[in-house]
Amino acid sequence: MAKVQFLDGNRIIMRYFQLVLLLILLQSCKQNKDNFDVNESQLSNVEIIESANDSIINTISSFYTSYISENAKDIVDKNYLKELKNKYLAKNLIVKLEKRKLDYDPLVNAQDYNIDWLNNIEITKDKLEVDTYNVYINDNNVETDISLVIKKERNQYKIYDINNLPNEITKSEIIESYIEMDITGTWKTICEENETSLQAFDSSHGYLDIYMQNDYARVSVDIDNNTNIKYSVLTAITRYNRFVNWIDISHDSIICKIKSVDENSIEIEWLGFYNNKTKKREMIKNPFVNESDSHSVSLNKCE
Repeated sequence: MAKVQFLDGNRIIMRYFQLVLLLILLQSCKQNKDNFDVNESQLSNVEIIESANDSIINTISSFYTSYISENAKDIVDKNYLKELKNKYLAKNLIVKLEKRKLDYDPLVNAQDYNIDWLNNIEITKDKLEVDTYNVYINDNNVETDISLVIKKERNQYKIYDINNLPNEITKSEIIESYIEMDITGTWKTICEENETSLQAFDSSHGYLDIYMQNDYARVSVDIDNNTNIKYSVLTAITRYNRFVNWIDISHDSIICKIKSVDENSIEIEWLGFYNNKTKKREMIKNPFVNESDSHSVSLNKCE
């Protein structure tokens, strides 16, 4: 009997040992599960950090949606625009923009605004610069790129700077540039009749004689600092002229930009006439160039 009881005791001990091992294994599995849960949490945190880019893009998108929408209106609320800038732009950038005397808005890299831009705007993270985001605006198949520096200010993402923003120009530099550039005279691609031409009477007034599709129009233009040309008034037109709806053309928007190359030639960048009613540019095709879609062209001084 003692031998049998001894064997039963061994079995009890073995079963107890097996039970202890099972409990240890179960505890080990629980710890592994806890460790796995921690790793999942850590991965989630990493995704949040990486997806912070989406927060920046949403911030930029919110600003441009409001900014373009307001500026595209016939009557712009300047106080609202000021509030927008205070909300989305860093103070140092606001001060910098106020000091610059630019003839365009560097936030959209344009002089005018079009509500249709909101359907053709793309915001992406720059591949090279850590804190830089690029805003692409497509306007009639012409893409504009604005490079923004984004930084966090009091737990809020703000537009801290605009890359390639022109340096501040001093008054003496403006005067010097004004003196050096003299576009008085008649300018054409080819000095022949029936060619679109710019006739500058002085540094601030002139004519544009435009020939397109057997039609002709002469418009009086205002010239700003020998560089920017704006529409003033229509002075002559052919009977069936179909160029532009002249009644709605803006007098404040720039038609084209020019820069001096030398005393006998200038380079012109054509932008087109801005229609206040449609909020779009008309005659986008450069009238100085008949067989090309180029917006820039060199003009020769004609005697």
